[in-house]
Amino acid sequence: PLLVLIVGPTEFITNSIINAIGLTTQNFLQMSLFTDPLGDGSFTRNWTVFYWLWWISHGHGVAMFASCDSRGR
Repeated sequence: PLLVLIVGPTEFITNSIINAIGLTTQNFLQMSLFTDPLGDGSFTRNWTVFYWLWWISHGHGVAMFASCDSRGR
């Protein structure tokens, strides 16, 4: 990741990271509590895909942590 930052489009990467942090900070509460009560519900239906992808990508690390943490008990 550091090589990509140095060799790649550094300004674009830096601007994107700062923009993402700013938008997340600005809209965190609104995005966390949004349930789409008057809309078509597509936003909340798509969260299922997000959770599946999150567990697929992070499940291995969680399993490794749990097995290492539980060793010897």
